[in-house]
Amino acid sequence: MDNRAGTVVNVTTTDGYVLHGNYCGVEKATTAILHMHGTGGNFYGNNFYTEIAKTVNEAGVSYLTTNSHGSGVYEFEVGTPLSGISLEIFENCLLDIDAWIEFLLARGTKSIILEGHSFGIGKVTYYMAKGKYKDKVKAVIFLGTNGVFQTQQQYLAKKGVPPEVYLAEANKFMAMGKPTAILADPTALCGYYPASAQTYINFFRVASEMYRSTQMATGEDGGYRHLITVPLLWILGDDPQKEYLFVPFEDAFALVRSENPQVAIHQLTKCDHGLNGHEEEAAALIADFLKHI
Repeated sequence: MDNRAGTVVNVTTTDGYVLHGNYCGVEKATTAILHMHGTGGNFYGNNFYTEIAKTVNEAGVSYLTTNSHGSGVYEFEVGTPLSGISLEIFENCLLDIDAWIEFLLARGTKSIILEGHSFGIGKVTYYMAKGKYKDKVKAVIFLGTNGVFQTQQQYLAKKGVPPEVYLAEANKFMAMGKPTAILADPTALCGYYPASAQTYINFFRVASEMYRSTQMATGEDGGYRHLITVPLLWILGDDPQKEYLFVPFEDAFALVRSENPQVAIHQLTKCDHGLNGHEEEAAALIADFLKHI
C-alpha cells in the first residue's frame, strides 16, 4: 500500500524524549529516506516534504520526516523534558537518529538514506562519524547549506561584540548551576533565536562537535564530513545571501568533490535556502539519485 499522505508516528529516545514524525511508508520497501530538519524545525514545516515524499514513494522508497531534541525554540511543560533549539545539546542528535532508524528497521527497512536540511546537514554528518547504525546508511543527501559557527561569528561582528563576551555570560550561568538560563540577548543564537547557557557553550566552545560537523565550505582540521564515503547528493540554492557558505560556491564544491568521489552537486537557479519554488526539481533530482545507488 502506498501511503503518500503519511501517518503521524512517534518514538522515544533512550533519554526519554518523545519525538513525532510523519511516515510515508511504501509496502515492502527495503529502503527509506530519514530526514533531519534545520535549526528549530520540525517534521511538517518545509514545503519540499510533500513533493519529495510523493516522488520517492513512486520509486518504491519510504520517506520519514522527523522531530528532534532541537525542534521548536524553547519547549517547556511541567513533567516533560525541556526541548527546542535554545536548549539543545548537539550530541543528542545521535539519540534522535538512533531512535528513528530503529523505527524504520522494525518496519522492514534494510538500508537508510540520511537526508539533512540546513542544520540537519551537520547532524547527518555527525552521525556518519559516530552513529550506532551508520553502517546501515547507504547514501546521504544534503539540502541547502549549513554554517552555524560562521553565522554566529558574523552576527557578533555586526553587533560589535567579542566572542568571549557571550561565552563568559554562559559560563557564569553554568557556575551558578543554571544551565538552562537564557542569555540576555534574545537572539544570541545566530541572530535568530534565544540561547541557553548550556547550548551556547555546547555549540560555540573551541573545537565543539557542532563545529566539527557543520563546516560546509572550509577545510578545518578535525572536521567530520570527509568520513562520508557513501554516495552523496547535495542540492542547494544559488543566492549567496541566502545560503550559509561564507566562501565562493565553487571553492566549496571543489572541497567536497575532493573528499568524496561519489558526490553529485546540483545548484538550482534563482533558488533560496529552503528550496522554495523548486520542490519538484529537487524531488526529481533525488529520484534520479536513487536509481544510481
